[in-house]
Amino acid sequence: SRVFQIDVFYASRFKTLEKPKAASFLHKKLLLCLLSRAALNHTKAEMFRLKLLWVGKTKETFLQEGIQQYQKKLRPYLRLSIEEVPASQHRKSGKMDSIREETQKILQKADSAEQTIFLDEKGKGLSSEEFASFLEQQMNSGISSMTFVIGGAYGFQQDLLPGSAKKIRLSEMTLNHQMVRILFLEQLYRAFTIIRGESYHH
Repeated sequence: SRVFQIDVFYASRFKTLEKPKAASFLHKKLLLCLLSRAALNHTKAEMFRLKLLWVGKTKETFLQEGIQQYQKKLRPYLRLSIEEVPASQHRKSGKMDSIREETQKILQKADSAEQTIFLDEKGKGLSSEEFASFLEQQMNSGISSMTFVIGGAYGFQQDLLPGSAKKIRLSEMTLNHQMVRILFLEQLYRAFTIIRGESYHH
């Protein structure tokens, strides 16, 4: 990247200076580079829009409060919107009917022209650092918006998803679909602190 090229340039200049001048020169230029990175990341995040689609209302009060807290935490990093897809009314009559109905509703809400990622137990597992790197790559490539989808209690009907659908999983363990909402928001917040080089992740 251009910022990295600036770093290399100033590092090479540092070798040609006397120690007292070099220390002052390097301090100023490193500070300039850090500020440039911060400004670059801030600009990208301001442009970046992320939509969360999930099925049904969040039932537990503690989850509602946690979601609201992470929405506030994420405001400096991106424009986040959350949209609820109505849960199936066929829960009692049949599991497969519920999965099909909810998957169809999700696909109707998702923008086919936008990058959509499904949180699914069959998806690719990523570390927090890898997830942050993935988001940064998307922003660097010029993508200004993405959608992440959290399914209902039974997940997605796989044969209805687009063949090119991208999937990631949060854990090898089975997670309650309502709990996944706050867990994903925390990982989203963690990812942006990693991108910004902030101290939250360690």
